[in-house]
Amino acid sequence: MSKIAFVSMHVCPLGKLGEDKIGGMNVYIMNLATALTKLGYEIDIYTRKHDIKDPVIVKTDQNIRIIHLDAGPVLENNNHLYKYIDDFTNNIIEFNLNEKNEYKIIHSHYWLSGPVGAVLKDTWGIPHLITFHTLSAIKLKASPSIVEHQQRYKVEKNTMNKVDSIIVSTQSELDDIVDLYNIPDKKIQVIPPGVDLELFKPLNKIESKKKLGLNNRNIILYVGRIDPIKGLYTLLDSVFNINTKYDPKLILIGGDLNKSQDLIELKNYTFKKGKSDVVDFVGLIDQSDLPIYYNAAEVFLLTSFYESFGLSVLESLACGTPAIVSNVGGLSELIDNGTNGYLVSENNARSFTNHIEAFFENERMKNSSINIRLKAESYQWSKSAKNMSNIYTKIFDGSLN
Repeated sequence: MSKIAFVSMHVCPLGKLGEDKIGGMNVYIMNLATALTKLGYEIDIYTRKHDIKDPVIVKTDQNIRIIHLDAGPVLENNNHLYKYIDDFTNNIIEFNLNEKNEYKIIHSHYWLSGPVGAVLKDTWGIPHLITFHTLSAIKLKASPSIVEHQQRYKVEKNTMNKVDSIIVSTQSELDDIVDLYNIPDKKIQVIPPGVDLELFKPLNKIESKKKLGLNNRNIILYVGRIDPIKGLYTLLDSVFNINTKYDPKLILIGGDLNKSQDLIELKNYTFKKGKSDVVDFVGLIDQSDLPIYYNAAEVFLLTSFYESFGLSVLESLACGTPAIVSNVGGLSELIDNGTNGYLVSENNARSFTNHIEAFFENERMKNSSINIRLKAESYQWSKSAKNMSNIYTKIFDGSLN
């Protein structure tokens, strides 16, 4: 059985969805790892300790271990983790001196894990590939006001030059890396992620609304991190502008209701606009609780300035709920405009409001849950894992390029 080392320094895959910096990447890592074990792999996922109570090793599956190691203070802000990369790397090396694991490959996730994987590659003498999930140059191109760590672009570029392969989710992301980082396309492999089709599936909408106490209002749903790149003030304003005859209600899932300053500011903004009755801030929930929200909603709304893929959109479609999203990144690969949702090219509140109101008048789309799910059915984690395994095998035997 081949053993793979996943490196996810900045976030633990066991974190709650919607916590600071915890979103689609965590879903991606855990689902990919689980699907790979079904192909005969063992996966160790190295992450930093986020809580003094974290045990060093947590087994989530017979063949998956989450390994928590020190990398700065447990409550350190993610924006300050760069200075602890060497500590984290050395702790992984020391951990393995005792365990004597024989990994076949290192698969790192996010830019902070890239330098870790590079050192491990040299230390262990095995290949290294990376999935960045988001990239600074693409984020800044989408929204120049976004503040990134001053070393991030340099680290990303250095990592790209050193790794054996770069894994991206969409052709759009591949094209951006070629253009913005000057990396040859032969070094980049496109492997779309998947969705848990057993968990995310159509349910009775009326019953779903009743269980959540939402009655007969038109529900608009957002699920994700509370982050400026998500354009959440645009999202709020687009809902606030909807004609009251549609009786809209926004359900916003994500962020710690007690700790997130960004979420507190969004709630204050809603109050000042006199729209508190239009928005429910749900906060953090387990992923297993999401399907009932997707099914209770008429439509999913995403107003991001940048999305590398959009796993929450895919989950919504799998539940038969259409999505109205920014026409950015890989979202155009998920949305067939006018069939399972709308792509909005002008990222402003009025454009989103117009599309939401158009949706409420589109009886065909509102009653096409089975057809809307069809798009999601082509995205399966078993398929993603098989494609990833093929890349691993080609890297093992030196035939990738």
